[in-house]
Amino acid sequence: MKRRFLKIFLLTAGLLLASPLLTLASPYSDVIQGFTNTGRESGYAVEQSGAPTQEFGQAWMRYVDGMVTLMGVLFMIMVVYGGFLWMTARGKDEQVQKGKEKIVQAFIGLGLVITARILVELTLIVLAQIIGI
Repeated sequence: MKRRFLKIFLLTAGLLLASPLLTLASPYSDVIQGFTNTGRESGYAVEQSGAPTQEFGQAWMRYVDGMVTLMGVLFMIMVVYGGFLWMTARGKDEQVQKGKEKIVQAFIGLGLVITARILVELTLIVLAQIIGI
């Protein structure tokens, strides 16, 4: 009991002693300048205030486009792999079945990606109409 109390006391005292260090934050201008530098270094166009010049919806759709492209590449890899398994089966029924399953799984994944893309676009369209993003 005493050890637990001592641990809690030392932890609390340490946090209280460290709290002045935690409150020494940078001035607002340094924070904004950091945002501006980070945005520029990342390749985004930013205003002097640190705000991006591109709207949220456009930036989000660029991100979604990149993810859909990546999923398309993964789809092609899975289809080619499934086809390879099927073509090199040499009469082994379980390998033929495995190849077919990989191809079916790839098409199911592609369907999910397309559905997700449609939902994201519809969500952004509705949000743009409601709140004007």
